[in-house]
Amino acid sequence: MTVNEAIQTADRMVKNHYSAEEKVRWLSAVDTLLQRELVERYEGGSERNTKYSLADFNTELIAQCPYDEMYVFYLLVKIYYFNGEIDLYNNAAEEYNNKLNEFRKWYVRNHRDLPTPKLYPNRMRSGGSFSADLFNRAMEAANGYKGEKKDVSAE
Repeated sequence: MTVNEAIQTADRMVKNHYSAEEKVRWLSAVDTLLQRELVERYEGGSERNTKYSLADFNTELIAQCPYDEMYVFYLLVKIYYFNGEIDLYNNAAEEYNNKLNEFRKWYVRNHRDLPTPKLYPNRMRSGGSFSADLFNRAMEAANGYKGEKKDVSAE
């Protein structure tokens, strides 16, 4: 689904006075969320500009069929919210969240997680683990450096 297709579909479903520029900005927010939460965290994902403008009407959105309905529901969520139509807003928001969660599950199932960079690699002790080192430092801080230190890496 393209930016334009999502907007046209939402406009056919609900007559509204919101500009195409506003709707493009709303769709940009959804794809920016997907880009940051999913695409950048998993293998196969590539950097892409998700700050859409009116010139990007023919740009394909990140989530494709059968998950692309989430964009239409998100536009409906925004329209209903700003119109003060709370019951319709709640229904559209529930559908949007369902579609978004389905897409997230599919994406995670079908893409490998990128390796997580080690935090503080220079603080690793020889033969120890980061979590044990972190635990020991937390215990030292909690005890005010009093008493016996417990080395959990030896356990």
